[in-house]
Amino acid sequence: MPAPGSYASGWIWDLADSARAHLPTLELERLTNGTVLLCHDNAVYQVLVDPPAAPNVTASLLANQLALASGVATLDRGSAGDNALHLLTHDGRNLQLFPLTQRNDFGGSGIFTSADPHVKRLITPQELAQARVLSYRNFTPGRRFFYLTVLYHDADYLLLTYYATASLGSQRFVQGLDVRTAAVRFTTPLPADGTVPNLALRDADGFVVGRNRTTYTLSPTGQLGPAVTRD
Repeated sequence: MPAPGSYASGWIWDLADSARAHLPTLELERLTNGTVLLCHDNAVYQVLVDPPAAPNVTASLLANQLALASGVATLDRGSAGDNALHLLTHDGRNLQLFPLTQRNDFGGSGIFTSADPHVKRLITPQELAQARVLSYRNFTPGRRFFYLTVLYHDADYLLLTYYATASLGSQRFVQGLDVRTAAVRFTTPLPADGTVPNLALRDADGFVVGRNRTTYTLSPTGQLGPAVTRD
């Protein structure tokens, strides 16, 4: 372990030689009060030198934060020198957590954001002008989709896939919408251990959805057939 005082904000502690093949590169963040934090696998550890230790401090840092009520999907170190951790919540909020703040500013640890990035913004004024758009509307008001992919659309259907929350480990769904009314025709969970479709074709029996050499049949009511993988 490096000697006390040798840490710098944002430096990378790289495990050398044979250990490098088995252990990840770890990124450390030094706060202005000298505290050194390590973010790994959505957890925060405090790096101590004497005696050497790295206790998990995630629970204490995130305790009593109302903005995190939905849970934390991802957690990572902030930019060098900003004394912050970056979080993405399950309901799609991009937030900053400040483990250390000046008492006369915020009075302790807290989460602060100047806006709500999770609120859908369809198009910017600059894009409206550039594209010469005369009018538009929100096709799915009040709904949240995470990591959404449009598989297919025509005069009747809009077919898409999305995650239930901002966590990539959450359930993924395929959903069919009525193009004219935006009504949900079906929402079907995709197999957790299966191939995630990225394209679709419509036929007389419904749809064929798939990715690479693996396909599924999908009925007009959302019934998903077994996966078929071709050699």
